[in-house]
Amino acid sequence: MYYINCFFLYSFLGFFIENIVHLINKEDSGSGILHGPWTPIYGVGSVLILVIAKLVFRILTLKKWLEVLIVAIIMMIILTLIEWIGGVLIEKFFHITFWDYRKLKFHIGKYISLEFKISKLKDLYYDALYDSQKGCNLCYPTII
Repeated sequence: MYYINCFFLYSFLGFFIENIVHLINKEDSGSGILHGPWTPIYGVGSVLILVIAKLVFRILTLKKWLEVLIVAIIMMIILTLIEWIGGVLIEKFFHITFWDYRKLKFHIGKYISLEFKISKLKDLYYDALYDSQKGCNLCYPTII
């Protein structure tokens, strides 16, 4: 139940943050193929981050900074795969391209941008996600 609650919480937060960024940049905020205030790709990615971080921190007995570095690298790879698979499937089934990074300098195809993957945003996202969930275990409702 905890991971289901995390899925919905981070799907909503991802939708909310994405729309704020679009509002600041004065861009169209078409958030995807679903209606409503949530974006499931953020929920899936967040739950995977939580599960992987928990496993790595339980299995490894290295220095904390090394464990965090390993989780960050694993997270970057998995989130990149989720973004790529999501982009390909959306284009294949719905014949729509929601994002295209070919205009950026460091891109792999149209769905992967190394500029975004290496940026501090992923580190900040991970820190906020992992640190916030530790203190909020009591905040999550047991029933959705």
